[in-house]
Amino acid sequence: MTSERFERTTFAALISEGALEIGDGYRAKNEELGGHGLIFLRAGHVTETHIDFGGVERFHAELEARVRSKLSKPGDAVVTTKGNSTGRTTFVSYSMPPFVYSPHLAAR
Repeated sequence: MTSERFERTTFAALISEGALEIGDGYRAKNEELGGHGLIFLRAGHVTETHIDFGGVERFHAELEARVRSKLSKPGDAVVTTKGNSTGRTTFVSYSMPPFVYSPHLAAR
């Protein structure tokens, strides 16, 4: 039997080392949605087991540059932070389409 020791750390330390980045999502305006561009992912689309892309809204394509900083990346850890889905977690896989996080999601 092997014994591993883990050193305690803080979120602040991990962030300052560049090992952790936490961000919230983009605050979309109604007029920005309804297009055929990037997906706008809301907390309700994060289920207990996966991300459900059914019924998602999309941005107008010309807004891509504006929302790019809130774009998902493969390997992101996603946590729901508000509503009755608070605390649900999932990971972004390479097979998922790119999407923009809503403010009720924290990721990275």
